[in-house]
Amino acid sequence: MNENDNQSFDRAAALEEYKELSENMRYYANSRFVHLTLFIALTGVLFSVIFSADSQTLLNKSIFDQPIFGIDINPLLSLKIFGIIITFVFYVFEQRAVDNWVSFLIRAKALEKNSLKYEQYSSKNRKPSWRTLWLRATWAARLFFFFVFVAWILLLFHMPPNP
Repeated sequence: MNENDNQSFDRAAALEEYKELSENMRYYANSRFVHLTLFIALTGVLFSVIFSADSQTLLNKSIFDQPIFGIDINPLLSLKIFGIIITFVFYVFEQRAVDNWVSFLIRAKALEKNSLKYEQYSSKNRKPSWRTLWLRATWAARLFFFFVFVAWILLLFHMPPNP
């Protein structure tokens, strides 16, 4: 293999990796919306059950016939704890998708700079400002999860009003 063959092979391999990186970035960007949709649906169902007319009847029941380890497990309390758990789990899904997307972006920018001489991702370098740092979908999602988590904590310690 001569020098030109080596360079064309390196460029072809870099281009193939670049395509894979772009597909992976697209996957993780789309998965964020899929996870968010599922999270909103689950949270909506839990909120509707908790705030329904039957929630007061759930308050006076127990999941099991006998207390477990001396604790009488209430269905309404269980739904609230489940809401906190799914909020945390979906927040982790969101953060992992963002972390993976960013790592693929960094690698794609490196390929553009070193091997491909493209500027699809690297041309998006802007001067940092408060808008570029804080007005992002990632921060909006974090803020959304934070408010839902706070709502679950408040609901954990307070009963919904009697309808």
